[in-house]
Amino acid sequence: MTSASYADELASALLSLDGVVDGLEPVDELSHALQCAQLAKDANASRELVAAALFHDIARSPMVAPGFPGVGHETAGATWLAPRLGPAVAWLVGAHVAAKLYLIEHDPAYVALLSDESRRSALGQRAPELEEFTRDRDWPDALRLRRWDDEAKRPDVERPDPSEFLAFIRPLVLSTS
Repeated sequence: MTSASYADELASALLSLDGVVDGLEPVDELSHALQCAQLAKDANASRELVAAALFHDIARSPMVAPGFPGVGHETAGATWLAPRLGPAVAWLVGAHVAAKLYLIEHDPAYVALLSDESRRSALGQRAPELEEFTRDRDWPDALRLRRWDDEAKRPDVERPDPSEFLAFIRPLVLSTS
């Protein structure tokens, strides 16, 4: 598959999140992804971190989810993204649930920032390798991504243009030739 094919596939999967809602969250997954990526970009995050913010919930896409029945969305997303955007982006996506669980355990004020849906989902989420995650050099970025993830659920924010983010992350798209 060429990098152009992967870029098209990434764009299609991202846009397929339009109208997909996670439980009782106040915005659909496309708005959530775009808000999260905008927060990362506004914070001058690396291209990899912006890509991870944009695609952290890609496993909820109707194009991706069927390929990963019974697999946690963070693991499914990381697995799907690795050949398309590389190991750095995949690792960050795979770490975003562990980062939530870490913050719940280590920051008493953090739980109050979570949406009801995110608090509810935490009850069923497990990260047995949490200690392993925290030793990774990119762990601070996983925590940044997690905080943007929690903030990016605002129905009053105008939806950013997906094409701008897709163009921004385009240099990361891998090819297999």
